[in-house]
Amino acid sequence: VVGRHKSGELLQLVLNIAKTRSPGSERPRFIAVFQDVTELTARIRELAVANEHVSVLQSNNEEVLTAMGVPVVVAEDFDGTGLRIISCNPATAAVFGYGSAELQGEPVTVLMPADMGERHGEFVDAHERTGENKIIGRTAGRKVVGRHKSGELLQLVLNIAKTRSPGSE
Repeated sequence: VVGRHKSGELLQLVLNIAKTRSPGSERPRFIAVFQDVTELTARIRELAVANEHVSVLQSNNEEVLTAMGVPVVVAEDFDGTGLRIISCNPATAAVFGYGSAELQGEPVTVLMPADMGERHGEFVDAHERTGENKIIGRTAGRKVVGRHKSGELLQLVLNIAKTRSPGSE
């Protein structure tokens, strides 16, 4: 449902209607509850755009990956031993101080401080067990600390999109 705020702004609303009766009355009453989902709708649109970007990357379009000016890492868990980097763009190499070829095949934990790297498997297991997305798929990134090849700690904003390769479960 679309509503209009007194300021004139259009709002995306969810309308729930419940039928009830007052005690001692046979006449039905209706209760209408409106919920403003304007921000949620905008975030869903943003996520759809982000998912389109991921789809382009997933289709192995290396040109797009290379052209992106922000670090992008594509990782996969091939054998149950944890996420390993299968590709990254030049921005990733520049920010973290590695050559792109150096990172291929390495665990994603190489880009994290040691304490976070040690706990990363727990975070992934918790996500797989509960389905709860604390970072994955969120349009607003999460502030995290990364680790440069030199050991220097980096302040980062992390966004993760989970995708499936064609033909995978």
